[in-house]
Amino acid sequence: YKDKIRDINVLRANKGLKPVRKANTAGSIYARWYLVYQDLLIIIECQVALNKKGPGLPAGMRDLLLYHLANALSWFTISDALENEVAECARKFTPSLSHQEALSYCSSVINRAKKTQIEGKEHRYRYRRETIYRELEDLIPEEVLPRLRAIIPNELARERKLERTLESRREKGIAERAIYRESLQTNKSKAIELKAQGLKYKEIALELNLSIDTIKGYFRKGVLV
Repeated sequence: YKDKIRDINVLRANKGLKPVRKANTAGSIYARWYLVYQDLLIIIECQVALNKKGPGLPAGMRDLLLYHLANALSWFTISDALENEVAECARKFTPSLSHQEALSYCSSVINRAKKTQIEGKEHRYRYRRETIYRELEDLIPEEVLPRLRAIIPNELARERKLERTLESRREKGIAERAIYRESLQTNKSKAIELKAQGLKYKEIALELNLSIDTIKGYFRKGVLV
């Protein structure tokens, strides 16, 4: 039944969904190649739409894109399903290639994935983000770049990282301020209760483990809410 084997993560990636986490594919490197594959689908979708000469990808870019699709697939696809997934990509995106031609173009990727599975030692191609981007740069229209998450230039990656850091700090600051306000309100409420029971500022401060000045501050005009 090998000819029918498919990988569920590929089917999910084709739909823009997140991968199913498995013990042997958990980790950032697998997630990264999953995103590379999804970015390639976006680039291919754009190029297929621009191709006026016939269905699928133009001959000038089909081999390169199919190769990178296969390599991305090799990182999160089960080895037994890789050939079938490559063939399926070829059927959809490079119909001008025969089944054997498609597998031949991607043979080194497929062989390295098999070798990795057999030996338990990593042999798959690890292309850097910038390397893939530079190879495909001419195929990425400017308006498509914001949709991509893994095949992007270093400058954009740095900008996005900075944005995430600033957003994280902002959210952390908001959370810390919310916790502080909640704690402050709780202490104020307790101080009011203790004052109503007849305790003095010093006694309230000892009870709440706060300074006398802090307790006095709670009772200043306009402070209590």
